[in-house]
Amino acid sequence: MWFRRDLRLADNPAWAAATRGHHEVTALFVIDPHLVGRSPRREMLLFGHLRALHQHLAERGGALKVCTGDPVDVIAREANDGATVYWNDDASPYAHRRDEAVASSVGGEVQRFAGLTVHAPGVVLTRTGTPHRVFSPFYTAWRDALWDLWDTPGSARITTDPGEGMPDSGETPMAPGERAALERLERWADRVDQYDETRNDLEPGSTSELSADLHFGTIDARRIRAVVGERTAGRAAFVRQLAWRDFSFQALTVYPHAASRPIRPEYGS
Repeated sequence: MWFRRDLRLADNPAWAAATRGHHEVTALFVIDPHLVGRSPRREMLLFGHLRALHQHLAERGGALKVCTGDPVDVIAREANDGATVYWNDDASPYAHRRDEAVASSVGGEVQRFAGLTVHAPGVVLTRTGTPHRVFSPFYTAWRDALWDLWDTPGSARITTDPGEGMPDSGETPMAPGERAALERLERWADRVDQYDETRNDLEPGSTSELSADLHFGTIDARRIRAVVGERTAGRAAFVRQLAWRDFSFQALTVYPHAASRPIRPEYGS
């Protein structure tokens, strides 16, 4: 199982499939030099999340294996015995190129899942079956779309090799890990009713403090939507932001150039 932006064990379809489909699973994280060295605070939080995930795996008798290098080389090396490789897809142009290269380099089977959004890119479409290019009709369809429940993790044995070991996180900007993210969600659920009125405030308590958790995947967007719900104007306004996030993921998947320029060329400068 190749962890990336999904540093959690619950609500993780790739992890569930790996641990239900095999007797033994290696939990792997690759420190990609292309993605580190840009923000010390970001790296401190990432490394804190890795340590928290490692601890969670240790409670199940295993370890998070951490390796540094080009993911194409590392995954090919780790799966050199024909092992099946599992991961949850990302949407950025770099992630797409990287993942296609990794898929081509491994000798065994690759199992890819959509575990970063409420609805996978390509699920919410227009009535003619094409991707939405305008948010409002996308949101209407997004709210009505159903989803199948993800499986719970299985009982596979988790390997104990830590690889290079956990990097030093130092003092993280916020409490790291899946459990801390769930606690932040619980606190936000008590405050979210005023979100439609306070969403532009920067005062403590006026924001969810969940954006970093969504970025690193220590919490699942579906879990947030289910807990928050839409029974008040504030809750509906917040859930709408999750739809914007799904819309952006789909746009990047269908229109990779959207990372740097408008989807519609006539809107370019």
